Amino acid sequence: SLKQYDKAIDIAKKLINSDPKKIEYKVMLADIQNAAGYKWEAVQTLKGIANDFPEYKTQVDQAIKQIQK
Repeated sequence: SLKQYDKAIDIAKKLINSDPKKIEYKVMLADIQNAAGYKWEAVQTLKGIANDFPEYKTQVDQAIKQIQK
C-alpha cells in the first residue's frame, strides 16, 4: 500500500539525515520512490546522488533512463 511506501520513504530520509555521506541510503530512497510510483522524485534523488558522488554518474544516468522508460 502507498502508506507503507510513504513510511519507508520517511525512514530512508531520516537515515540520510543521520549519515548524508552514505550513498546506500540515497539509493534506497530512490528505489522506494520508484516502487511507489514517485518517478519524478526518484529521478531527483538520483540526480542528487550524481551531484554528490560524481564517480557514480554513469550508473545513475542508466538508472534514470530505466525509470523514464
